[in-house]
Formats: sequence, structure tokens, C-alpha cells
Amino acid sequence: MTSPATDDSAGGPPPGLPLRAGGAERRLKWLLWLLGLLVAVPTIVTLIGAATSPPHAKGVPVGRLVYLDADQPSEKTTLLRGLYLSQPDGPPRLLVHEYEPQDTDAGVREWITEPAASPDGTQVAYIKQDITLLEETHTQDTQLWVMPLNVPNAKSRPLLDLTKLGFKQIVGLTWTPDGRSVVFSQDDALYGVPAAGTGAAKPAKLGSLTPFAPLKTRPDVSATQGVTLRPPATRAYLAQTVRGPEVVVATATADTRSQGMYPASVWAVSGDNQIAYVDPTHPAHIIVQALPPLEGSRSYQARWGWSLFGGRRVTSLRWSPDGQYLAYTVSKPPVPEDELFYIALADGKTYQLPVRTGRAAWDWTR
Repeated sequence: MTSPATDDSAGGPPPGLPLRAGGAERRLKWLLWLLGLLVAVPTIVTLIGAATSPPHAKGVPVGRLVYLDADQPSEKTTLLRGLYLSQPDGPPRLLVHEYEPQDTDAGVREWITEPAASPDGTQVAYIKQDITLLEETHTQDTQLWVMPLNVPNAKSRPLLDLTKLGFKQIVGLTWTPDGRSVVFSQDDALYGVPAAGTGAAKPAKLGSLTPFAPLKTRPDVSATQGVTLRPPATRAYLAQTVRGPEVVVATATADTRSQGMYPASVWAVSGDNQIAYVDPTHPAHIIVQALPPLEGSRSYQARWGWSLFGGRRVTSLRWSPDGQYLAYTVSKPPVPEDELFYIALADGKTYQLPVRTGRAAWDWTR
């Protein structure tokens, strides 16, 4: 009589096979669990971000946006960007596009930044850099260009050859309140050039820059004193020019934690004598204050939603043409372009715009 323990004819698989089958089943379960996790985590992150973000708006409530946005990826250098003008009654209109040669060893790569619209919304000024990268040569020519906004298929024209004039790095590109001159700063000095000029024009020095101090830091200060804020060393200036009106110029060191090509400017002044700035002690608070004198400040909570990588902060501010709204960009690591939001100052509600742009690459105009 054969023992059941050693009887191979008693039925069932040989010893060891159930263990191998169970191992394969466990591996399959682990694989399915891992695949489910890979699908679930991005979905949960997206849902949390959507639930905590402000509601979306199709466009700005007044005026138009001028902004640089990534257009198409480049296999040779970086993203190629276009300068666009938003339109309330249709899709954005392309104004000018960066150019890249087919062979980067035998051509010039264009880089556009700092678009600044004129006060009446009829023109836009911007910086264009021509970058040549050869094996033994690295040159960078910087120019100031101006372009009409309200003329379809209009052509840009050079206003200044900054490199030939000895300007190394300018910041705070803006316009005088009357729209006749384009203004910029370098080394704490303010320069202006007539907007109707040609490429042969020379800038005139308008005066020196005077920094501005937040009221909460020094309650007794005048508009000619100032402080340096937390890193990346953002400093705001109210430039008192020899021609009378005050012009706001925002300048800062590059922010190496994000896109170093964008100055981290976070200050702006509206046409009805208000200044807006990020509270240096509470980076999610935006202060709106009468100017001058410095009085009647209001605080607004900057909302932007939750992000998996953290590190979100306000990177730039712009006023609406009527002074009733305040727009701001927010970094979203590791994505290079920032997200764009605006606050309705009347009720404090925040809305997100369907635009991703650089922090020094947009403006709000009429």
C-alpha cells in the first residue's frame, strides 16, 4: 500500500508548483497595484490642484494682455516663443516670433523679453537679443524695439542698439505717463528715448533712481527712501525725473531658483496713484497703498492653489488699465513659465487666466 505522502498518483500538482503559481500571482498583483498608483497619484494631484485653485476666467475683464508664451519646442536650443496680444472677441494675435536658424553653428538665435505697452495701448516696446554661439565666438547684441499694437501685420522697428551704446543689462522697461518716451534703468540711473525715434537715436539720462520703502516697514518715510527685500533682492524704485512725472521702475537680481533669464520684479504703480507690492514678511499677501502720501493700505491674499513640488510665490505684478484689478504671476516648479491670476480689488475675488508666461514677459494694456 502506498503512503498518501509519497503517492504521485493521488492527484494534484507536484510539490513546489503551487508556490510558483502563487509567486506569479503575487507579482501580477504588485504590478497592477503599481500601475494603479502611477495613474492615481497624478490624478489626485490634479484634482487637489483644481480644487484649491481659484476659478478660471476666459480672459481679462478689461483691456488686453501682451505676453510671451512658449510656442513650439526646439530640438537645438530652447523653446521658441511668440509675443501675443489677447483679444476679447477672438483668439490671441501673434505680433512677433523668435527666430532660430536651422544650423545654430552658423546663425543667430533671437531672444525676446520685457514687453511693455504704452499707456494708451497703441504700441509695445520690448528687448530683443541676438545671440550667436560658435565654437570660438559667443556674442550677444541687445536692442530696444517698438511695434504698433492696433495695426494688423505691423512691422517692428529698432529704437536703440543698446550694445553699441554700451548698455550691458537694462531693467524696468516702461513708458513715461504721456507715452512719448520709453524708459529703462541701468546702474541706478534712469534713461529715456523718444518712442518716435529711429535706430540712430541716443538715450537721455533723466535722473537717478530713488528707492521706495513699504509703509509697514517705516511708517514715517517719504517716497524717496527705500529698503531691500528678501532674496532674490527685489528692490522697487520711484524714479523722480527732471521732467516732472514719476515713473515706476522695478529692478532685481536674477532668481537662480527658477528661470534665471527673468528678473524677479514684483512691484507696480497704477495710473491713479496706487502702489502694489508683495509683503516681505508674508509672501502670500499683496499690499495696495495710496501714493503719495503713503496711507490707506489694504492687504489681499494671493491665491494660487496647491502644488506637489511647493516653492510657489508671486513673481510679478501688473495693474489693469482702469486700476480696478491687479494681476500677478506665480511660479510653479519645475515648470519654467509662471501661472497668471488677477484680483478684483472691489470684492477681493481671484481668478486664474489661461496663460502661462515668464515673469518679465507680459503686460496689461488698454
